[in-house]
Amino acid sequence: MCAVLFHGYSVENLQKLNASLFYDNLKLTDVELTVTPVKKQTEKDGKPATYFIAEFSYQPADPAEVQARQEFAEDFDLYREETLTGMADMRLVNGYRIPEGYQLPEQRAAKQLTTATEAATVTA
Repeated sequence: MCAVLFHGYSVENLQKLNASLFYDNLKLTDVELTVTPVKKQTEKDGKPATYFIAEFSYQPADPAEVQARQEFAEDFDLYREETLTGMADMRLVNGYRIPEGYQLPEQRAAKQLTTATEAATVTA
């Protein structure tokens, strides 16, 4: 498992690919995605600058592999805790769920404080 973040034009390229998937009756979870970095050059402050944009291509994944991934995702909560802020603006979401019983750090801190207060009251 890994997380890969894309920015700017790379995100636009992924959104364009998602449109193609729609017409092929596929989702990102149904394909093997290939990301190819494309080198771009520009001039900034009179100096050459180099950056990369991601281009995407895909091929349909083996249906057995797609099924295995779906079963795995149903059995395990997959998320990055630092991304769960409660302020998300989700635009492309498929099969995403917040893990059962998940609490934001503030909620955990409040619960720990309540538990500590209750424990102090019981021992006093």
